[in-house]
Amino acid sequence: MIFVSGATGLVGSHLLFELCQTKTKIRASYRNKSRVENVKHIFRYYSKDADALFEKIEWIPLNLLQLDEVKNAIKGCTQIYHCAAIVSFNPAKKEETIRLNEEMTKNMIEAALFYSIFDFCHISSIATLGRVSNNGYIDETSKYDNSESHSAYSIGKYKAELLVLEARSRGLNPLIVKPSVIIGPGWWKEGSGKFYSVINNGLPFYTNGRTGFVDVRDVAKAMVMLMDSDIRNADFVISAQNMSYYDLFSKIALSIHKKPPKIKITAFVSKIVWPFAEFFATITRKEPVMNRYTAQSSQSKKEFSGEKLTKTIDFKYRNMDFSISEFGSFFLNDHL
Repeated sequence: MIFVSGATGLVGSHLLFELCQTKTKIRASYRNKSRVENVKHIFRYYSKDADALFEKIEWIPLNLLQLDEVKNAIKGCTQIYHCAAIVSFNPAKKEETIRLNEEMTKNMIEAALFYSIFDFCHISSIATLGRVSNNGYIDETSKYDNSESHSAYSIGKYKAELLVLEARSRGLNPLIVKPSVIIGPGWWKEGSGKFYSVINNGLPFYTNGRTGFVDVRDVAKAMVMLMDSDIRNADFVISAQNMSYYDLFSKIALSIHKKPPKIKITAFVSKIVWPFAEFFATITRKEPVMNRYTAQSSQSKKEFSGEKLTKTIDFKYRNMDFSISEFGSFFLNDHL
């Protein structure tokens, strides 16, 4: 039996589809039952047998902050994929974001060790990597620098990752995957899916930044291939292509028949805007449109390497131009 936490998110839903191709016993957790139906919708993007594949999944409600619930959820399982995470850049929720990401991961680890489930795949992020590059690229050797300014999400994911690494001394055999910016369909109001929605409504602006991107299906496939291998106690950056935000937004716009952005937002303008956006978010307790971290990352130019993965297993990344175009078609079909 395979257990997947965070199964109703972008990565989790695609991981389930990947697992359902070859596995027969899959248990998945959810917090909000209304999101489960959308997972089936994700399956229908890729298969005519979506309903039959979906029936392979045993769904259970779960509060990852309750250790006893987590223990009951994973009982009888032999592998764990931990995809659940809290993503927030609201300054009013900084400490909460860090704490929840730590606590959820701690409970998953404690429950796994309680039942001697040592095969544990943890999805982390390039946000836990340092900014020092290796031959021009940031990779697994780029270590996190505590002296730098980091977002709550970055700190929370880094601390969660440390818990996973520390558990190796207690028998855990973890795999840690660190995707770059994940592009995928279906969740059009959150994460990268929101790019399509915002551009569809008209986005005239772009920033000067550059970073790594990867198809969500590649993240899911890499996780399953690594867990099916003998490789353990290793970490992998999963990144297919480095691209500017202007190129990304332009390609998304083309895929949904919209005009590409024309107005460049400079670093100077970003520095003026983000304090007001954070102040407004603090008052309203909503996610800020922009904050100091997104303002910085949207202007920074980073090159990531996902080469270690392709050198370790027989893996080939999808072409991001094709992925962006395909997801654009999904978006248009969903909005007919």
